[in-house]
Amino acid sequence: MDEFEYLSTQEEELILNTWNALGAFTVNKDTKVYSKGTIVKVDASQDGTGVSSALFNNRIIYILEDYRVDNKTKFIIHWDEMAQSISDPSKVAVQGITLPYFGILPAKWSPSFIPDKNFIPYSFEGKGEELPNVTPGVRSINISDFELETCLTVIGFPFANFQDIEYSKQQIIEYMVRPALQRYYTYRPIIKEQGYGPVGVNQEVLVPFPTFEDDNVEVMGCIPYYTTPGGTMGGTGGRGNPFAYYNTQMGGGFGGGMLGSRYGRGLRYPGKMVPGYVGTASSYTSQIDADAARQGMLNRIRREHFSKEKIDGKWCIHGFTTIGGNLNLKWLCKSKDYERIEEDELEVWVRPMIRSEVLNNFYVIRSLVKTDIAGQLDPQVMKTQRDEIEAVLKPMCNSVATVGALAIHRGGA
Repeated sequence: MDEFEYLSTQEEELILNTWNALGAFTVNKDTKVYSKGTIVKVDASQDGTGVSSALFNNRIIYILEDYRVDNKTKFIIHWDEMAQSISDPSKVAVQGITLPYFGILPAKWSPSFIPDKNFIPYSFEGKGEELPNVTPGVRSINISDFELETCLTVIGFPFANFQDIEYSKQQIIEYMVRPALQRYYTYRPIIKEQGYGPVGVNQEVLVPFPTFEDDNVEVMGCIPYYTTPGGTMGGTGGRGNPFAYYNTQMGGGFGGGMLGSRYGRGLRYPGKMVPGYVGTASSYTSQIDADAARQGMLNRIRREHFSKEKIDGKWCIHGFTTIGGNLNLKWLCKSKDYERIEEDELEVWVRPMIRSEVLNNFYVIRSLVKTDIAGQLDPQVMKTQRDEIEAVLKPMCNSVATVGALAIHRGGA
């Protein structure tokens, strides 16, 4: 639950103490800016004395969304004219229109209220112990109003506004933008590379999902892979560098026969201006073939198994491999910060996915209304628009599901 849902279930005294501990803000007819997540007391009087018979005078209100007066689409709130919404009793309404910006809390300030100076908001009994399942009053996705309205042009923005449509801004972010970004990161994850360190043959590996202090991302999954360590030992058995033998041949013999490899002189480049594979018909040719066959067999019998498991409430990568080496991890991540998405991904991937979700949700809700009502728009238009968007998106997603996965495996990010 979020802060508003939590406070809506609490006693009046706790709500008043929370309001007081957060600054004891008061709003009136002269207030121009309301900030999301704040708790305020309403002064509905005309002269600023606090004396009024208005419904919301001295009531405690939770600000659900930012509201800034611009005298174009958002006007001054005259609290003495506000009423309780009939369609949603937890919200404020004016002239029958529900305002999604203001949530009504079950508390009213009175002069007899004595604040608890030691009270800590959003904690067990106000003593600082963390409450479970209560998230701060922030959006699940951090997206600017401009970018959100850019995605909502398919339903009439910026000509329309949030007071004209069926869903509030927060509902659109939670139920349309968030699923769209989950879909996007499924195909286009943020890649974070991490070196785990050396792991022995058949050694069990258990790695908890990390957090990255330098980047606000959330890990969804992982692709582990091994690199064989360097050195002069060839790739035999379950250890060694499969390229070490070839390194020996390439480096041996440049100073003459005395410094050549144990299989003969090093690679020679007679008559060539640049290095290349020439002069290989020597006494070590058969050994090259033998080592190549040995490494091929090592690859053939190699076995790895990794799985994503939840252990003690924390997601981990758990597995083993039949070869040793340096374990590396490609963490596949998502972000709640919309600005984290690269510019060239917006119009190709992200905005179409958000618009598809928006059109689908509005098509469903508007299909429930009779289409023969005067002025009612035909919701089938929205379905047609969504189908056109999906006709482009689905082949892209299907392609990335294969090509993108292979690119990540092969080192692409």
